[in-house]
Amino acid sequence: MWFILRVAALFLVDNGYEVYLWQGWWPAQDLEDGTESVRTGSTEARFISNRKCAMQTTIQYCRGTDFHR
Repeated sequence: MWFILRVAALFLVDNGYEVYLWQGWWPAQDLEDGTESVRTGSTEARFISNRKCAMQTTIQYCRGTDFHR
C-alpha cells in the first residue's frame, strides 16, 4: 500500500522481524501546480517535536513487543 503525502510524515512499520520509523520529506515543490512549498520555523519545530515523540513511541513499542517469536 503506497501513500502520496504533501507534508512530512512519520510511519512506524513492523514487519515481524524488525521495526522501522520511516521519516518522509518536505517536497521542494507542490506536486500538482509546481508552486514552491512554504516551510516556516514553527512548522519545522513542530515536526522535530513530533519526530522525538515518534522515536519514543517506537522504543516503547519495541519494549512491549516480543521479537523472539
